[in-house]
Parts: sequence; structure tokens; C-alpha cells
Amino acid sequence: MKRIFTNIVLSTLLMLATSQVIGQNITNSPFTRYGYGQLEDGCFARTQSMGGLSYGLYSPNHINPINPATYTSTDSTTFLFEMGVSGLLSSFDSKGTTENTFSGKLDYVALQFLATKWLGLSAGLLPYSYVGYNYGVNDSISLAGEENPQQYYQTFQGMGGINQVYLGLTFNILDYITLGANGYYMFGNLNHYRTMMYTSSDALTYAAIVKEQEHINNFNVRFGVQYHQPIGKDHLITLGAIYEFRSKLKGDYTLTKIAVDTLELKDDNGSLFEMPQMWGVGFSYNYQKRLTVGADFTMQEFGNAMFAGKRDSLENRMRVAAGIEYIHNPLGRRYIDRMWWRIGANYRNSYTRIQGKTSNDFSVTFGIGFPLRTSKTVLHFNMEYGKIGVNNAQTIKEQYIKFGLCFSLNETWFVKNKIR
Repeated sequence: MKRIFTNIVLSTLLMLATSQVIGQNITNSPFTRYGYGQLEDGCFARTQSMGGLSYGLYSPNHINPINPATYTSTDSTTFLFEMGVSGLLSSFDSKGTTENTFSGKLDYVALQFLATKWLGLSAGLLPYSYVGYNYGVNDSISLAGEENPQQYYQTFQGMGGINQVYLGLTFNILDYITLGANGYYMFGNLNHYRTMMYTSSDALTYAAIVKEQEHINNFNVRFGVQYHQPIGKDHLITLGAIYEFRSKLKGDYTLTKIAVDTLELKDDNGSLFEMPQMWGVGFSYNYQKRLTVGADFTMQEFGNAMFAGKRDSLENRMRVAAGIEYIHNPLGRRYIDRMWWRIGANYRNSYTRIQGKTSNDFSVTFGIGFPLRTSKTVLHFNMEYGKIGVNNAQTIKEQYIKFGLCFSLNETWFVKNKIR
């Protein structure tokens, strides 16, 4: 018991120590300028490799915080710990001009174990969104009484992100039903800066600055359910669903506008922003614990949520995911027989608008799980290739390749050693 307590404490301290690291990313994507930034779905390596498939997955070897009804999947002697990192290579194209960027970050850290035969527990640190961009544009505007258009240079810069610490519980109800809930504490800072510089006819240079800062500290809850139906000895069908209520996003919001003779300040304490109502459904089919296939559908109703005091500034976000996982023989003598192979795909639309239109993101995924020879611990590698863009030749388009690496510790901690 002392060893159990010590390792749980060490895992918790590691999560706290990495909270600042997860919150700091060096991404440089113009698409993160809008809304709360680029949203993360909370997928770990296994689910990332399967296109983001999550709601119907129930595995004794992996943590799946997207559906909190999965934490009783392990047996009473097992402790799971996962930590993942990723790198993102992006290529942006705008009106024939191409720019490449690379960013990397620590993605997540989480633990899971079975407290009793009917109660599972998980805790971790996940990203919710991230912001990072820095670019400038030249443009012009026609002014009344002026013969020539006024030329100006505008810069955009942003940084920050929202993280969430969660504590989740799963309860076994009857033989084939599990219910669960994740309690989240969301925190972070979003900073946006915009400047416009122009020179008047009398050769004087003017500048206008707009600064938006939002400090977030909020609680949220996600509910999950799964139904597991065995068919004979070889087949298992799992149905899953999740739900989150629409809730106010608490924190402090400041909008500052500085022009030639203008200064405006606006503070808020939880009345201008909301987290959207969210729901999702999915299923998976498993054959002989070797082949798993499934699909998910998610809806985040941002269109009905308050953002900057308005309810019509964002769009509903829809995501469709499908994936396959295959392992030839979990107990095979050859190493290749015990490796996991995964492929998937997903489609999602943005919840923000660019020039009045929403962008679309389609990606394909691939992953391999490498089990260690002397334990049940696994190293997971995953890769995702995708495109983000609007059906408009005048807007920016992005192609990206994301690489991920996850360390999944699977140890037997709850067995007493006996000396004979």
C-alpha cells in the first residue's frame, strides 16, 4: 500500500509540474486567432491513431478520458500511466505564397486504476485549446475626400491556451453498463494583439492598437455511458455516449483599444463567454480481442453559446471519426504478432468564421504500438496528415503532418509479494 500511495503522489506531482509545459506551445498558425483558438479533442495516442475514435472504446490497456465511462476497464491489480508528446509540421499557402513552420509540445499526462470491483478512477492534465500566431499584412482603404486609397500595415499576434485538470469516476451498473463523469478545472490565458500603422498626407505616422486578454478559471463536468454486449465468445459490441451542459466560462476579460486619442477598457467576470453544450455517440466492434473497428459522431453547439457577449458569432462544430485497430496475436511468441496497427480518418468543421465562412479539416491517421518485451508497457507512435482551409481562393490553406509519441506504463501494483 505504501508503494501504491507513493507512486500516485509522484504521478500527481508530475502532472502539476507539467501543467505549465503543456500550456506553453510554440505553434504559429493563423487559424488559432479566432474564438478560443485551435481546439483539442483530448485524444490519447491510441485514439489519435484511429482518427479520434473514442466513445465506444473500452480497453484494459489504455486510458480513454474522452468517455468517462471507461475507467473500470482495467483489473484490480493494474495501474496505468500515460504521457504523450507531439510535433507539428505545417505548410501555409496564401495567394501563391508558402510558409513552413514547426512546433512541439507535451500533450497530456494521466493515470488510471480500479479502486474497487465496481469503481474506477482516473486523473490527468489535458489541453483544451491553444493559441499561437504572428503575421502581418499590407492593405488599403478608401477615405472620404481623399483621391488615393490610404495604405496601411496591420500585424496580428497571439499566444496562450486553455488547459484542464480532470478527475473521473466510473461505476459498473449491472453486468454490461458503465456510467461515469469527469470533473474538469479549466485554466489558462488567451492574449491577442492587433496593430495598424499608416502614414497621413502630412507624413505623420499613426498607430492603432487593440489588445484582448482573457484569464480563465472555470469548472465543467462531462458525463459518459457505455453498453457492452458480448455475442458468443469471439464478438463484442460496445455503444457509448457523452454529454456536457452549456456553462458560463468564468474569468477576467479585458479589451483595450488605443488610437490617437482613444482608450477603452472593458472588464468581465463570467457574463460574456460560455462553453457550449456538447454531445457525442459512437460504437465499436471487437473480434477475439484482435480486431477493433468503430465510428464516432460529435456535436459542439457553439452557435448557441455566448462569445464576447453575442450568440451568433460562432458556428456549431461537428466531427465524424472512424478507425481500425489490429493485433495479430496478443500472446504470440513473435514480437511482430504482439504489435498494434491502427489507421483512421476524421472530418470536422471549424466553429469560427474566416471572411464569413467556416474552414474544414480532413485528416487521415496511422499508428503503431510497440510493446516492451519484459512488461505490458507500450510505446505508441502515431502520425496524422491533414488539410485545413476554406472554399475560397483568397484565404489561407494549411497542410500539416503531426507526429506523436506516447509512453503507456502498465504495471501490476496491487499484488502482495510472497516468500516461499
